[in-house]
Amino acid sequence: MSETVSLEFIGRRLDAVQANQADLRRRMVALGERFGAVELRIGAMEGRIGGLEARTAGIEERMDLLIERMGRQEANTSRALLLLGRIAQAQGISEDEPL
Repeated sequence: MSETVSLEFIGRRLDAVQANQADLRRRMVALGERFGAVELRIGAMEGRIGGLEARTAGIEERMDLLIERMGRQEANTSRALLLLGRIAQAQGISEDEPL
């Protein structure tokens, strides 16, 4: 075997390396485009999540108000029952008697 390498062999190897390099560049561009699209989608999702968070906060506020109203209604009902019991007692009506 000869220790010399032909110029044709070196040329073929360089062509192969250049082809591989070009392929890598195309893949990098494609990946860059995909990541750009993914970033846009993530941005859109973040916007939607922000909207959902605002809606959830509104629902939580309404639920808090509803719970407060229910608490006041419960207190009013308890007071009304207590007053009815006192009125019934003052009238001599027993709780066991049918109306």
